[in-house]
Amino acid sequence: MEQRRDSGDLKDLVLYRTESTKEDLKSNEILHMQVRLFRLACKTWGITRLECAKIFDDYDIDNYINEAYEFFHVQGDEVNLEDIKNYLVRKGASL
Repeated sequence: MEQRRDSGDLKDLVLYRTESTKEDLKSNEILHMQVRLFRLACKTWGITRLECAKIFDDYDIDNYINEAYEFFHVQGDEVNLEDIKNYLVRKGASL
């Protein structure tokens, strides 16, 4: 016998899927931002991908981008890269 869902269950399911989709979308947007800023850093700072990866790893820049996403997503990549550069300098990195 097929069980019928009441409208409350269906609304909860739709809400759950909508929220999951929003989180997935945000995660994808953060990943794309991390990749764009990594590539821009290589180009702007005139360093290799390996050198840039070491800097990003040593100073946990991917996490910094993740934490700053709400601030970063309303600005351009150049401004965000300048913020990252200032963060790195404050942390003692030499670029």
